[in-house]
Amino acid sequence: MKYCPACHNQYTDATLRFCLQDGTALHAGEPRQSTIDTVSFNNSLTADNILRTEEMNLFAPPLNPEKTQSLPVQPPRSYAEPERSKSSAKLWLAVFPVLFVIAGAGFGGWFYLKNQNKPAAVQTTNPADAATPAIAAQTPPANNSTSNPVLDELSQPPNSNSQPSSSSGSEDVKKEIADAVELWKKAAEARKLPDYLSKYAEKVDYFDKTGVGLAEIRTEAQKMFNDYSEIEINVTNLRVAVDAGGNQATAVFDKEWSYETATDLLEGKAHTKLQFQKNGKEWKITGEKYQKVYYMEN
Repeated sequence: MKYCPACHNQYTDATLRFCLQDGTALHAGEPRQSTIDTVSFNNSLTADNILRTEEMNLFAPPLNPEKTQSLPVQPPRSYAEPERSKSSAKLWLAVFPVLFVIAGAGFGGWFYLKNQNKPAAVQTTNPADAATPAIAAQTPPANNSTSNPVLDELSQPPNSNSQPSSSSGSEDVKKEIADAVELWKKAAEARKLPDYLSKYAEKVDYFDKTGVGLAEIRTEAQKMFNDYSEIEINVTNLRVAVDAGGNQATAVFDKEWSYETATDLLEGKAHTKLQFQKNGKEWKITGEKYQKVYYMEN
């Protein structure tokens, strides 16, 4: 039996050389006065596996009180800045909807005031009038003291409740002009040059030319009849205006044509104006012009 003179622990293992508690060298025999119970182990320990206190201290560097320096104490980090950022974000979330509502109200007020300053749009009461282009070229200037009742009547939209003109038989004259337009159309479709020329006066404002004679119109018509073997003309949206004297009238309508040959086809549509003047008992064409060409295909 061995014991530790420092802590008085007793060991029955004869191979132990140092105390397992404090590493003191063991002495053989029993201590004179031992108050500590004997420590026993199930597994035997060898002296090779036990390090003395001196050997254990070799792994730790010695402490030198003179060279030991106190480390500066770092102050705790402040987290006030993140809290302030969160508060700013909450503030923006609360203010942004208010700013959005104010901006929307300002834009709505501006848009309302802008629309208030616009003139009211002119409403078209007749759906058929919307399909016919406006005859802007026929409207006389406002400062012109001399007004043309024929052009004034055509510049106004048709009205079913309007009363006939005070001039003698204006409605009868409109019927005569409509018949004259129909005869002019049929003469062209039949390709009969004498009948076609009989519808024109001696001098005609022919498209962009003024005072064209029948000889030039004959040349144009003869070329058209020779070039095309089949002619088809369709007249729609016819409107007629008669002057106060009942001797002059203007007809506007949509003219759609199809000129066909064995190898070619010419199609088109234009808003056309024909001006008439009464010569004895017949109405003669004194002016022909396209107000607007919708399309022309060859």
